[in-house]
Amino acid sequence: MKLTIVRADSIVIVDGVSATVDLSDLSTHISAVQWADGRGWIEFEPDARGVQDANLPIADLGRFQVYVDRHAIVVAEARVAETGRRIEAAERKAAEQKARDEHAAALAAAQAEAERAAAAQAEERVDAAERLAALEAQNAALEARLAALESGNG
Repeated sequence: MKLTIVRADSIVIVDGVSATVDLSDLSTHISAVQWADGRGWIEFEPDARGVQDANLPIADLGRFQVYVDRHAIVVAEARVAETGRRIEAAERKAAEQKARDEHAAALAAAQAEAERAAAAQAEERVDAAERLAALEAQNAALEARLAALESGNG
């Protein structure tokens, strides 16, 4: 693991992943902590006279492990939040698609109903034309009979 802790910026970087972490309990005399390949060092802030102590080598993370743990929690919380945002976006997209599908189904049903109504009206027009033709033929026959009766031939 490669670790960098920068107190002034409240930044902890673990294996290249940076996160803002609460470092308020880290000594103000510490500027940074570096760790890589099983060894590391502490960098110190200059004192009031501007004198900076030499880096202090460390052989284990010991008291700095808590900051690695805090980093892991912050990173995990960020992943959870991002996953939640992605779920919300996917749910919105699914709801929008469902609404589009329902609208398309309603339009298709309306179109099918309109086509059934048009077919029924066309059939009704054919029936009406046939009925009208039959009535006109019946009326013509009746008028011919009437004419024959009126002329005395009937």
